[in-house]
Amino acid sequence: LGDIAALDEPDAVERADEDLDAPPPVADLVACIDVRSEGLRRQLEARSGYRTFGYAGFFGLPIRVAPLAGGDTEDQCPVLLTPGATVTEVARPGREAEAARAAGRRRAAAAADDAWVAAKHHPIAPLALAEGTGWVAGPLAAARTAAPGATSWLVDHLPRPRPARTAHDRRELPIEQQAAVVAAIWRLGLGRRPAPLVVLCGHGSRADNNPMESGLACGACGGHRGGPNARIAAAMANDPTVRATLAAEGVEIPAGTWFLAAEHDTTTDRVALLDLDEVPGSHRDLVAQLRADLDAAGDAAALDRAATLPGMARRAANRGGRLRAVRRRGRDWAEPVAELGLAGNHAFVIGPRHLTAPLDLGRRVFLHSYELDLDPGGSVLGGILTAPLVVAQWINAQYNLSTTDPEAFGSGTKALHNVVGDVGVLSGAGGDLRRGLPLQSVRAGGRLLHEPIRLLAIVEGRRAHVDAAIAGSTTLQQLIGNEWISLVAREGPGDPWQQRTASGWAPRELGRAEPQREEVPSWAAVG
Repeated sequence: LGDIAALDEPDAVERADEDLDAPPPVADLVACIDVRSEGLRRQLEARSGYRTFGYAGFFGLPIRVAPLAGGDTEDQCPVLLTPGATVTEVARPGREAEAARAAGRRRAAAAADDAWVAAKHHPIAPLALAEGTGWVAGPLAAARTAAPGATSWLVDHLPRPRPARTAHDRRELPIEQQAAVVAAIWRLGLGRRPAPLVVLCGHGSRADNNPMESGLACGACGGHRGGPNARIAAAMANDPTVRATLAAEGVEIPAGTWFLAAEHDTTTDRVALLDLDEVPGSHRDLVAQLRADLDAAGDAAALDRAATLPGMARRAANRGGRLRAVRRRGRDWAEPVAELGLAGNHAFVIGPRHLTAPLDLGRRVFLHSYELDLDPGGSVLGGILTAPLVVAQWINAQYNLSTTDPEAFGSGTKALHNVVGDVGVLSGAGGDLRRGLPLQSVRAGGRLLHEPIRLLAIVEGRRAHVDAAIAGSTTLQQLIGNEWISLVAREGPGDPWQQRTASGWAPRELGRAEPQREEVPSWAAVG
């Protein structure tokens, strides 16, 4: 397990005190627990003045989002949850005309896209489509194939209307629920040495030719981009009514703390800061510094990933060339591996950041922030164990099974995939729909991109609370009892690690062999 074993080192006991003695940070960044966030967090922390936290990327919002232009809504929450409210994107006060024009453009673009797709799927129309549009589509296809980087640069720099400045109508969410969402984020540890700027950073992925793109988006947001959730949660946290409700409940967020939404593109490691026109003048210098540091951290994170991406050994040796090569992969429609996704995932850490902050975890570990002293009843820990941990195990199992038997549990090579409507993919011209991950997500030639290891859960929390969560969840009983998850815990720095076995807790050193298997109890044999 590599650097995970370093959590046993003696200096890990001292890091909590060092963190409390440090000066207030310039900004805090709350990122998704996704393994790809670990690289960006590590690089940002290397620049002085920043703390980072991990939280499920839907930010505790079980919502359905309706876009400004109407059309299909999106469930922006884990599939374990049912959306309890619809949040609608609306014009900001005074920006109604701007929003109406933007909505019209979106509807026109959606109609054109629908017409194009319908024509392609018609048994006769594709012939007429090729004859009528080939003189345009042919040169464009040649340019995208021969020079994908230059073509994408030109497309990105074409003049286009300024995006509409919008907000979200949250009336279906009671103020008490909004306050509870913000309180849960604040109790990640943000209240210790509060920062003047808190960034809520969702994530998404962009690839020009990937029918399985949602598998690279935010799992906590139901396979969608996390930007909308970040925007909505930040707006809640800045709302005076929500803050007054929190203050009445004893949760004091300083008046000088501003919440800012952002979205991390995991294909390029660029971070877009959102709703910047809402930032008060008192915080604009901080935001400018943050933008520069995020750009530098994103460059470093992208270069860090370069060594692991298939084909990068043949790319330019200089820094700028390698950075451009990494970032144009998502815009190259001939590139089957725009990014590695969650390949390599093998552990889930629940605890304060000082537990893992010095370590380079190689983008292989889910990181969920948790402070046991802020959770006296164990309800927060129970929620993490029964929801984010379970979803992480699903992801881990999907990668493991697609690696060990790619034909039975994966979907085979992308080279043979044919998309069938909006349903799935076939290999070649017939056969059954393929399930699981494509071969290129887990293997590059003879090299495994994912090492099939069952998930290790590492918890810094009270073992009694872990036991209570397991006792109340049949799913956890099955996953731990049947050894799909190995769970170890300690109750704070200096406390020895113990592993939850079938018969109770047994001593465990991280990086050492697991304790001898015990007899499986009746609850573990279910399923």
